[in-house]
Amino acid sequence: MPAHITVLYPFLPEDQITPEVGDQLVQLFAGQSAFDIVLAGCARFSGGVLYLAPRPAQPLRALTRAVVAAWPQTPPYGGLFDEVVPHLTVATQVESPIMDQIEQHVSAMLPIIVTIREAWLYAPNGFRWEPRQRLLLRRS
Repeated sequence: MPAHITVLYPFLPEDQITPEVGDQLVQLFAGQSAFDIVLAGCARFSGGVLYLAPRPAQPLRALTRAVVAAWPQTPPYGGLFDEVVPHLTVATQVESPIMDQIEQHVSAMLPIIVTIREAWLYAPNGFRWEPRQRLLLRRS
């Protein structure tokens, strides 16, 4: 899977992602405006995850809330966390000295300014995650 910022995981089981669900997602995302974010710094989650924190995070959280409102049976991360932290994972499950080196290299390339114009529905195919549907946001 390419570098990404997750809007909602887990979503529906594969057999429940019908054409109607796809149409609903298209409509939902088309109702949201495109927006800019800045990836300006690295941060870490406990457990050894290095990530880039998008700023502002609010538009990404709003997308998550919108999808959950449409499918309330799909709480973010199965409801494990009180707060959803939008993030782009850079490295995970590496030793601390390696993580420090990765952070140093990545930090030298920042900031990265991005306009979020689309999202993608990815679904497992039994072996890996594959893109299923492009979801365009409304142009501002």
